[in-house]
Amino acid sequence: MKKNYIKMNENDNYLSLGNIFNLLKSIAKSKEAALQMEFFSLIFNINDINKTTVNNYFTGYRAINIVYKQIFIDLKKEMSKDYLIFIDSILGFLRILDDKIYSIDEDSLDLINNNEKLLELCEKMY
Repeated sequence: MKKNYIKMNENDNYLSLGNIFNLLKSIAKSKEAALQMEFFSLIFNINDINKTTVNNYFTGYRAINIVYKQIFIDLKKEMSKDYLIFIDSILGFLRILDDKIYSIDEDSLDLINNNEKLLELCEKMY
């Protein structure tokens, strides 16, 4: 029996990986630097992923797998102990948005809190 999938990001108002990525790409300084694989790797902190799987998630034909959901459940638990665990990932988003390489240092929080493109992304997602 063939599985039927419901496309989850048919409109821009639906919060899906594809819509978030499209928004990120629209704000990014360099559209070529905004790659789905890199975005997926940043979100789930994983480097070994099939390109087809990423494409299925981003086009909205596949719901997020329990393995990836578990990553966020674990991060939520870890975040209660260390609220800075997302700095590296957020700097990765800034790397895509600004087309610059950032590293973690004492100014990272200021950079994150005062970045205009990140603020624009957050406002558009809201």
